[in-house]
Amino acid sequence: MKLRKGHILKPKLFRPTGQVVFEDKDGKESPGDRFHCVSYGYRYDKNTGMCMIKTSFPSERRQKHRKKINQVTDMGINNKPISNSKSILLTGSNNEVIENTDDTIYTTVQDASVIGGSFGELRRRGEVLIGGGVRKPGYHFSSLIGNCTTDGAEVKNAYLQGIDQQGIYIHPNSITQIDITVIAVIYAQGEGCDEAEDVGTWTTFRNATNSSKNPLVLHKADDNTITYTNNSFVKTAGTNIGVSCTMVDWDVSYGTVLQCTGVECKKVDWLVTYELRELIRKESF
Repeated sequence: MKLRKGHILKPKLFRPTGQVVFEDKDGKESPGDRFHCVSYGYRYDKNTGMCMIKTSFPSERRQKHRKKINQVTDMGINNKPISNSKSILLTGSNNEVIENTDDTIYTTVQDASVIGGSFGELRRRGEVLIGGGVRKPGYHFSSLIGNCTTDGAEVKNAYLQGIDQQGIYIHPNSITQIDITVIAVIYAQGEGCDEAEDVGTWTTFRNATNSSKNPLVLHKADDNTITYTNNSFVKTAGTNIGVSCTMVDWDVSYGTVLQCTGVECKKVDWLVTYELRELIRKESF
């Protein structure tokens, strides 16, 4: 959407919660204010201070349809979802959708699946957990996607599915192996830059110390301390476009995120795929 005359912000995107995110002429994100929210035709919630998409009360038929869409589909045996989970597919047996009670951790799990196995614990939004194990809490293999964009030499975190403040949950008292592949693509030239940019130029990174795949290994102790044994990323293909990435502790109480560093005069789109293999150890270990 174009910036209106007399305005310093314009709508950029809508979050899954219905919140409208604005941006200024430099591309910096902002929650917006009442003036801009109402001016662009949205609803300003004075209780939360957020600009929201206008919603109307759905018909009874639409309410039933929405309820059907948001429910958990359980095609297995003895699986245990939580009441506020949405768009969840469960197969296998004795798998659980877990609600985190800490206020610093997201509390709603949605858009996720457990495919087969037993004793799997689904905790991450957008997670595809393949199988569980033979015991509880067991062994997990999960796939997740993270993304972000950088404009110039700024640093962004590749949150899961682009959702703010949501890192990769790591179980306490566990050892986790993570294979990470990163694709960075220049999608536009930065504003005020005179140099020509090759839009579409790309590079890939992998957490490796040489040409062979070398996974990142994390140990999370009972006190939530996370220890890395390998945190290096190398370019594996494409052109060196001057960007870099590294894994960081976002909040040691539950996990990590990939930190992406852009470069001047380049707008870069980042796609991150995570493959997690977890051994959650027993108390007696």
